Amino acid sequence: MDELRERVRSAVSRSRPVARTPRWFTSFRAIAAILLIAGAIVATIVVTSRGPVLASAAELSRIHRDNRSEGSHAIAVGSIQSARQVLTTQWSDCPQLPQVPGEVLESCHVHQFGGKRFACFALKLDGQHLSLAVAHAADMQLPAGAKSFTRGGINYYVQASGGVNIIIACRDGLWICVMGELPVERMVDFAASLRA
Repeated sequence: MDELRERVRSAVSRSRPVARTPRWFTSFRAIAAILLIAGAIVATIVVTSRGPVLASAAELSRIHRDNRSEGSHAIAVGSIQSARQVLTTQWSDCPQLPQVPGEVLESCHVHQFGGKRFACFALKLDGQHLSLAVAHAADMQLPAGAKSFTRGGINYYVQASGGVNIIIACRDGLWICVMGELPVERMVDFAASLRA
């Protein structure tokens, strides 16, 4: 009986036509795959090319403290020239760096924040640790609601967090942020002395 069943099953399976996928359906699947890949590429571009980002005072204070730590991934430099060489190997679109008076630089690195980059420097001013961040002005927002004043035609925005004073200004297409424990007036003097 089993043998008879097996012969019937074999005969029935041979007589059924093999279902083939229509040619147009295969093309449709290929087009759908291409559209899916293109959509993923567009989504990646949109996400990574968002508008300017806002770094809060607390985040900038943390960046300053990290910049001073031993475990920082900063590279030792002694001048703005050597900093330019280091930074351009890490970031081909690095903005023009301002001249830092007195060549007081200690180290630098490229920091990423909110999908945007900025150059970050550790330096000493009046014997105190200071951090300087520089980015393309179009990549960073100015802090809304921060105290501000104008000196020499440039607006300076003042914030503080965790004992760290933060001075932000935009000029010459650069977003410049100075962070440290020095008095605000001294830090503004330093920020004003930076030249492109």
